[in-house]
Amino acid sequence: KAVEMLLGGVNVEVFNVGLRKTKKVQTIRKMYGLENKFTIAFHGAFTKWHGVIDFIKAVKIVERKDKNIKFLLIGSGELEKAAKSLAGSNCIFVGKKDYSEMPYYLAACDAGVAPYGPLPRHLEKIGFYWNPMKVFEYMALGLPVVAADYKELRAIVGKNGLYYRPGDRSALARALIKIKQAKRRKASVKKYSWDVQAQQLENILKDVAK
Repeated sequence: KAVEMLLGGVNVEVFNVGLRKTKKVQTIRKMYGLENKFTIAFHGAFTKWHGVIDFIKAVKIVERKDKNIKFLLIGSGELEKAAKSLAGSNCIFVGKKDYSEMPYYLAACDAGVAPYGPLPRHLEKIGFYWNPMKVFEYMALGLPVVAADYKELRAIVGKNGLYYRPGDRSALARALIKIKQAKRRKASVKKYSWDVQAQQLENILKDVAK
């Protein structure tokens, strides 16, 4: 092959399901009032492509229908101010967090969301080519995922997720409510671990060197 494609990976030793029971995670849940609340994580850049504004507007719909769901937003970006101005009381913005802190903040949640927006017209023929690191991290922690319905995301998340048409806020809101019924799973990203990805790269380089 002239071209080989490798997806990114996740450090499954750092992002692991056992973190949920740690004192640090329990402290985070208590600090932000997440105890006895179903909490959905969003982490990443606050940009149009990451769908943050559509996500916040969907969250407003959720707020009217289910008061027991909280949303923990981790990150920052050009649309952060706009997102905060639209957000309701069910949204908690915690800002950027160091990589070392991320596993604990995500483990404090019950599900994760990857609300990627519709592809710009000039990229429609190329398709979804971004590397969805947040999705790998959610899955490594056993979190069920709500994701925009791109075939590339379905191939990664599989039965561990609920999907909605990109840009459809009502459908996103329904998925955010329905994900409460999903159970935390054992880590399902072994094939996307750093070790496996490194081995795949090594095999490709060996083939090139022949």
